[in-house]
Amino acid sequence: PFIIIVTQPDLGTSILLLANGVSLIIISGISLWFIILGLLLFLISIPVIWSILFDYQKQRILTFLNPEGDPLGSGFTLRQVELAMSSGGVFGHGLEKTESLLQTLSTRESDFIYAAIAEQFGLIAALLVILLIAIIFWRGISIAQNSRDIHGKLLATSLTGLLVVPAIMHIAVNLRLFPATGIPLTFVSSGGTALMASATEMGLHLVCSMV
Repeated sequence: PFIIIVTQPDLGTSILLLANGVSLIIISGISLWFIILGLLLFLISIPVIWSILFDYQKQRILTFLNPEGDPLGSGFTLRQVELAMSSGGVFGHGLEKTESLLQTLSTRESDFIYAAIAEQFGLIAALLVILLIAIIFWRGISIAQNSRDIHGKLLATSLTGLLVVPAIMHIAVNLRLFPATGIPLTFVSSGGTALMASATEMGLHLVCSMV
């Protein structure tokens, strides 16, 4: 499934699927040697994966590694995001009280909503978002640990991953810790499909907590 999705092309979703799948394999109790073997095979296959990536995907990775290489081109977005987040300070500028540094970015309400929060509401709000995601993770893992069988544990773990991993990836992209992927911030980014998916996952999680 990873290979099929990454050639769509959709690198962000494929990474999310891969991370979730690996977490399920680890939780299932598989031998540590199989995990090490899988990691080695993945490292060996990196040149193959690179060869099947589209040019714009390769450019995103190269821009992540060296955003100053093309500051007015592919690196412009990351630079604007960095300036916007740093300009917010501790308490931010307030909601639309000043012209946003993200005004020129068409994805500021989806791919870079975390940067917009940090700019307008400051470090306090940015940390609050991380705290809320951490609470979802904590409650999800608690539900998984209290499951009566391995099937419930795997389901709860998978649902936790689908809610938390996208948020981690989104925040990491905004903090320039990960290449741009287009992954929305759970329950925050604009977009009805992502919101419906997250709400469904949360509902299934609540069902898991009752059985």
